[in-house]
Amino acid sequence: MKIAIAGLALITASALTPRTDLTPVSKTLQSLKVGQEVYFTDHNRYASDLSQVKYTVADGVTLKFLESQANAYSVVGTLADAEGVSCVMKIGSVSKLPQTAKGKPAENEGAIVCDE
Repeated sequence: MKIAIAGLALITASALTPRTDLTPVSKTLQSLKVGQEVYFTDHNRYASDLSQVKYTVADGVTLKFLESQANAYSVVGTLADAEGVSCVMKIGSVSKLPQTAKGKPAENEGAIVCDE
């Protein structure tokens, strides 16, 4: 009986743990992806500096290239005041799969992977 009660307490506690909404980070990464495709069309390569790309940044979001090549890039996005969580994305063949702050890899091209 004590084991069942302890298990119930753990489920209840985890259900109450607030999750960080990373939707603004995901939307910013999607906007960057579109901006990078426009840049690629105009320059026959991806931008190596985020300032070269036209995209919309949501409030509190910071993006950083993890890798940048002419035909590939990976990027991480974080949200101000949200410690230990992030979103990542890759395009093309990067040398290392990007991982979120909690270790979730972005294995599929163009897919945005976020911590929960």
